[in-house]
Amino acid sequence: ALGKVCEMDGKDCVRLLQALVSDGGPAQLREGALQDLGARLTARLEDISATDMADLVESLARCSMPVVPIFARISVAFGLRCAGATPPQLAKVAVAFSRARLADRRLFPRLAQSAMKQLHVFSNPDLPSFLAAFATIGFCHEPLLTA
Repeated sequence: ALGKVCEMDGKDCVRLLQALVSDGGPAQLREGALQDLGARLTARLEDISATDMADLVESLARCSMPVVPIFARISVAFGLRCAGATPPQLAKVAVAFSRARLADRRLFPRLAQSAMKQLHVFSNPDLPSFLAAFATIGFCHEPLLTA
């Protein structure tokens, strides 16, 4: 599958990355394969839903695979779409970035702004996890804390 990266759409890239995560990570990849996959993912981000992005970064962080270029690409794309993201998606992304110890100073304020508009619909486990993610990376968003 990695030989045909240039033919993949965004969903294919996500599926392949999820498969890599379930197989234990990128240790078996040829040099540059993960970069090629990340570049193709970037080119096809419009094919990927906010849910897929949230699930992917959650999986990458959970298996201790903080692939910084992929996180960076998803950060930009999710940041542009986070106004339409659901509370579970916001929580997943915040927790994944904090678990990977990636304190994205552009993404987290956008996550906070989106969350403030939806605080009333956050579930009991999502809101504490979301706020703890901010604390983990040392990011304080005063309007979020006082809302």
